[in-house]
Parts: sequence; C-alpha cells; structure tokens
Amino acid sequence: MRNADTDAHWRRFFAEAGRPDAVSDPRFASMAERTRNIDALYGLAAEIIAMRGTADWVEACERLEIPAARVNGLEDLERDEHLKATGFFRTIEDPAMGTLRFPGPPVRIDREPLPVRMPPRLGEHTEELLREISACEERP
Repeated sequence: MRNADTDAHWRRFFAEAGRPDAVSDPRFASMAERTRNIDALYGLAAEIIAMRGTADWVEACERLEIPAARVNGLEDLERDEHLKATGFFRTIEDPAMGTLRFPGPPVRIDREPLPVRMPPRLGEHTEELLREISACEERP
C-alpha cells in the first residue's frame, strides 16, 4: 500500500500548485516536520485546493501518482453508479410521509436482501392488541 504522506507526494503537490515556497519550506520537508506543523500544512493545503475544482485535483493527483479520491457529499450518493448497481438504496411507500428512500440492510441471507419497512407508529396496533388481550381474558 502506498503512503499518501510521503515527502515526494507533498513536493509534487506543491509543485503542481505553483508553490515553490512550500516545496522548500523546512516545516514541510519531512513527515516529522509536517506532523509538528500539521495545522499550517492543512491550512495551506486547504487554500491551495480551494483554487481548483475537484475533478482537476483528482486528475492531477492521478497523473502525479498521489493517492487521492473524491469525497462525496450526501447529495452525491443517490447518483453514485456503484451504489445504483448494487441496489444500495431501497424505496418504501409510507401512507403518511410518501415515498422514502433508505439504504438497504448490508446483510443478505441466501443471497437475498432483507426487507426494509417502517416500524409501527406509536399506538398503531393498540386496538388490535387490546382486543387480543380481552379475548385471552375471556377464555377459561
């Protein structure tokens, strides 16, 4: 496994960003120094990253062999091709709330997904249960 925090990765990142001052900054020259100066490093990295879009940085990191991946927001999940292909989301029709989407259970039994359903609402089965209790009490 490649380490995403090597000296070479940071040098390439700063060079790509056009920041020769950061390439030669002794605070960022080694893992030990970067760790000691982590707040400054992350602050500078945040400034640099904000200057370009996600797709540009992912492409640059791939080209420079710097391990990186897009971080999805919640709004991105429903469009994720992998999640669509695996049937990750399940839809439920609820009489009170309409159409709801949930992540499906992560477990399958005999390769079949488990059902997804709404729990009973407070008091939903009260009358039915009281009738059952009453019927039990009437029996000898």
